[in-house]
Amino acid sequence: MSIKLHVEKLKTHARRVCRTMVQKMGISVTPPICENLLLWAPTQGFESKKIQEPFLMDDPLPECIRSHPKLDKIFQLVDGLGFHSQHLIIIPNAKVRGHRGMISFGENDSYYIAETHWRVSNVYHHPIYLNEWPISETRKLEGNWYCMMGRNGSQYFHWFWDELPRLYSALPHLPPDTRFLVAEEICDYQKDSLKALGVLPELCLFQNHHTDSIVERLWFPTASGHSEQAAVSPMIAKQLRKALVDKLGHHENKGTRRVFISRASARRRILINENELAEHVTKLGFEIVHAEKLEFTEQVKLFSECSIVLAQHGAGLTNMLFVPENCKVLEIHGPRVTRIHYWMMTRALGLEYDCFVGTDVEHSIDENEPDFKVDVPKFEAWLKQVLNNK
Repeated sequence: MSIKLHVEKLKTHARRVCRTMVQKMGISVTPPICENLLLWAPTQGFESKKIQEPFLMDDPLPECIRSHPKLDKIFQLVDGLGFHSQHLIIIPNAKVRGHRGMISFGENDSYYIAETHWRVSNVYHHPIYLNEWPISETRKLEGNWYCMMGRNGSQYFHWFWDELPRLYSALPHLPPDTRFLVAEEICDYQKDSLKALGVLPELCLFQNHHTDSIVERLWFPTASGHSEQAAVSPMIAKQLRKALVDKLGHHENKGTRRVFISRASARRRILINENELAEHVTKLGFEIVHAEKLEFTEQVKLFSECSIVLAQHGAGLTNMLFVPENCKVLEIHGPRVTRIHYWMMTRALGLEYDCFVGTDVEHSIDENEPDFKVDVPKFEAWLKQVLNNK
């Protein structure tokens, strides 16, 4: 570890100790956190506009989930839920802090917005909120701005299922001269997807993690659903799919390709007998795809031609956003780490869904994201049944 990094860590620790002491003495308090910007907007004089109606996610759980006790218990939590309407709020003189969408407003940065980081605890423990993050540049930006730097926006799934749905629903309501704050390390799939939606590079301004931007008017959309529950308005999800596929993909309504998304290069949550599975599914007409090795436009084109997508739980399944409406999504879950994300995506996009659950292995590289294996005979029987039903 470098001397400079040691010094920064010591400074951070000193700031934390001093802050805690003065707070306990009542000299200083941490800024309040705004949990619901729409409710606060009238008290602050902010303009707001409803841009999407409320929606309900109330599809019956498929047999593959109901028949598995753990899946049934977890997935019940997001069954039959209603979600608020979406609103676009104009925040004058907002401060966009760093490169992950930490936003404050009011005199002397009085309030921090929880909705940019999903919940209050994520803001409360953030280094910027705790005044522990070194800021080397503060700039003032005139005009209308939109922030494309979400909490986990650098990740493939969260970019396409958090950031872009919010942007897509807001775009028709933004002033023509709106510019966009994007993270300095923005990658190619982000640039390409923004361009496909009409957000051209010349409209974007980079921001790094040591920069604050005070913007004259920030156009802030509330979530189109709920980020942590992976809920997105079905109408927005389908319109976003059409917009991206029309621009970059295959335009026929019915796909024919069968794809198995490999995670052979994964560093955690490894399917240890993936090679054995790959050998079997290849005989059934599946193409083995390493999605991370493809250009974004290649991924859109490929998945827009699919009739079946089979994959272990992982970011590659996000590409179901580009598949035709008749496509079936088959997900392989680990026995200990099971998440709802891709089931929720299939619900919003109107896709068929089925799943298979693997078994534990004795040792894992990362015990928090444990490796697992698949009982091949049981998997073969399950896949045969699914294909026959297809």
